[in-house]
Amino acid sequence: MVKVIVGLVAGMALTMILAWNMAGSLMFNEVQSPFGLEETVARIQHNVEENPQLRPRLALSGLRNPAKAVQADGGNVLRS
Repeated sequence: MVKVIVGLVAGMALTMILAWNMAGSLMFNEVQSPFGLEETVARIQHNVEENPQLRPRLALSGLRNPAKAVQADGGNVLRS
């Protein structure tokens, strides 16, 4: 019975350590573009369309401005 409890605690500890170490790589890495909105979108579209490895994995359905929906509901948005 002691071996079961020790194994359970060790397994939980190992799982927590692995989750703590891998959590950073599973998050998005946000980088501010040095270009304006239109140029950034154009560059992303160009890169996706010209790269045959990205084309099947990414689909560009158009540019949407999520701030409009927030403003329509009366929310505040930061100016870009």
